[in-house]
Amino acid sequence: MDLYLECFSGISGNMFIGAMIDIGVPFDYLKKELNKLNLGEYDLICERRIKNGIDANYFNVILPEEKSDHHHEHDHDHENEHHNEHIHDHNHDQDHNHEHNHHDHDHHGFHRNLSQITEIIDNSSLSSFVKEKAKEIFLHIAKAEAKIHGKGINEVHFHEVGAIDSIIDACGAALCIEYLKIEKIYAGTVYTGNGFVNIAHGKFPVPVPATLEILSNTNLTTAKSSVIGELVTPTGAAILKTFSEPFKGNLKTFKTGYGSGSKDFEIPNVLRASLIEISENEKNISCKKIIETNIDDSTGEELGFASEKLFEIGALDVWYSPIYMKKNRPAYKLSCLVDPELVEKAAYIILKYTSSIGVRILEAQRIEMKRDFSKIAVKDGEITVKHLSYKDISKKSFEYEDLKKISIKTGKSIRKIKEEI
Repeated sequence: MDLYLECFSGISGNMFIGAMIDIGVPFDYLKKELNKLNLGEYDLICERRIKNGIDANYFNVILPEEKSDHHHEHDHDHENEHHNEHIHDHNHDQDHNHEHNHHDHDHHGFHRNLSQITEIIDNSSLSSFVKEKAKEIFLHIAKAEAKIHGKGINEVHFHEVGAIDSIIDACGAALCIEYLKIEKIYAGTVYTGNGFVNIAHGKFPVPVPATLEILSNTNLTTAKSSVIGELVTPTGAAILKTFSEPFKGNLKTFKTGYGSGSKDFEIPNVLRASLIEISENEKNISCKKIIETNIDDSTGEELGFASEKLFEIGALDVWYSPIYMKKNRPAYKLSCLVDPELVEKAAYIILKYTSSIGVRILEAQRIEMKRDFSKIAVKDGEITVKHLSYKDISKKSFEYEDLKKISIKTGKSIRKIKEEI
């Protein structure tokens, strides 16, 4: 099953988890799994709230010193304050100066960096999927903060990475996706809000720097909203970047859930999430970019090295085509297929490592066979098998590196090893 997110009122970590619980993730299951993080004392709340007539599920984390404020004026969820490198992320409260004494818990005087968060997650007994995805969410946030503040990624000490609620949001999001067995997540237009908010360095336009940096490195469509204020938090943006991709096509909706934020706007402050099914044809079509340039004065060695650098950053394919340029000079056309978020990196490498002075960027759609992986034990080692399917077509292939290892070990040809398999 796939998931479709409608972020007409933005997205935050607790809104996402609230919507997932509304769809079908048991709250007791989530609490039990999150206890594996050994984060100390805190409470999780899950309750119904009405937002502009929409009955939504509200999820949040309450720390001991905050209990007396719950249901009064606390509204702890997803405030985005930016004290120095701080992006505490509990939802849609626009007071970024955040001088409320009732919110002084773990965040004041206590900082963690990315490696410390990674250690907490790795030391838990959560599944490998949840660990990897939670760490990826934090990595996106840390990279954004490091770039904004001109620091190394492990030099950034900020509350966002040290807050218990942020760790719970990242791990909780991954737990929900794992429980519902979500294969792909698609997102419509992401509305970020409008106007200005107060941060530590003064007034800043919405979205704030960290959120903008994270979203700008995705292929998602973003837009301003009629709502004055900040709608997308850094954690919400990182969840989108980690799990989602844009979707344009037809879908069949099976079940819908709503996750509530704390603020009240002229529109419902909710995230709508739907379990969906899309046609196999549309499901296998993905949007890519092709970067091209014509080169007539680089050596074969230089071109080969450029290919290596492009593959290192994640290029899906790189190839050269023989062409003729002006004055009948024989040349090569360099073509590079990448995911949209890698266009700038790929262009930089081409311009740096070849004699090219400009590149062309083309839209491309790719139909992909569904891929599953398994491992098989053979006499001389273990081989990864890739299972491919599309409509009534099925294929399988063996991982080259595994075949190569066995070939080196046994002296057998790769063809012979395949025949024996």
